[in-house]
Amino acid sequence: GAEKPRVFVVGRSPAVTADEAYEILEPLVDRPSSPSITVRELFPSAMLDELEGGTVDVVLRRGVSLPDRLAGATLTYHRMRVALHRDHPLAGRDSLALADLAASPIVVWAPPHTSFYTDFLVAQCRRAGFEPDLLVNRVQGTPPATAVLTSPH
Repeated sequence: GAEKPRVFVVGRSPAVTADEAYEILEPLVDRPSSPSITVRELFPSAMLDELEGGTVDVVLRRGVSLPDRLAGATLTYHRMRVALHRDHPLAGRDSLALADLAASPIVVWAPPHTSFYTDFLVAQCRRAGFEPDLLVNRVQGTPPATAVLTSPH
């Protein structure tokens, strides 16, 4: 019998949605010789063990720090998606500049210095000329748009 082709396993941090993972992998999926691909959620604390153990081939993440023995690369940049209450003064606009958010609290998954992505976002706000008012989401592991549901703003 023919040897069964190996499945290519992609881990994704909870900060990368399944839709985003597919979008990133789509050029590979569209190839006629594409391997079978499995995408599964993987928390940052397990990434190193999974990669070194060979249970995943690659991990998609948003800027978590890397141990020296791993290599990382930026695959893409995305426009920031903003979820606002329908009564918010900025709701309904087709696009926003980051500076437009200066007067609004920003909900993040983790506090500064514990999330590279939060640190990146804070740095971008500072470059846009303001110090952000951050609210840390109390519910982890949910889709990004749900992060603001418990926020009074």
